[in-house]
Amino acid sequence: MGGPYRVAIYAAPGSGPDPYGAQLLDRAEEWLGRSTVGRPVRYTGDQGREPTGWTRDAIDGLTVDARRYGFHGTLKAPFRLAPGRSLSELDRCLGRFAADHSDVLIPSWR
Repeated sequence: MGGPYRVAIYAAPGSGPDPYGAQLLDRAEEWLGRSTVGRPVRYTGDQGREPTGWTRDAIDGLTVDARRYGFHGTLKAPFRLAPGRSLSELDRCLGRFAADHSDVLIPSWR
C-alpha cells in the first residue's frame, strides 16, 4: 500500500526569481493574514490597502477558512500513493517535471 496518508501537489507564487510573483504572494499573505512558510505577516490596515469601508476584523472574518491553507493553487488534489510507491519517488518525479518546464512568470499589473 502507498501509505496511510494522503498527499497533494500545490503551486505558490513568490518562490522563484519573479518579482511580480513575490509581490503577489506578499499581498495575498497580507489579505489572508498568514504565511504558509512561517514568515511574519505585516498587516496593512494603516496603509489603506483594505477596500473602502472594510476593516481588518471584517477581512479576518471572511478569510478564516482560507487562512488555514494559505495562498496557493492546487495542481493535484489530495490523493493516496499507488501501492508500492513512496513519497521520495513522488518527490523525485516532481523535481524532474519541474526541471523540464519553464517558470510561469506573472506579468506586472501596473
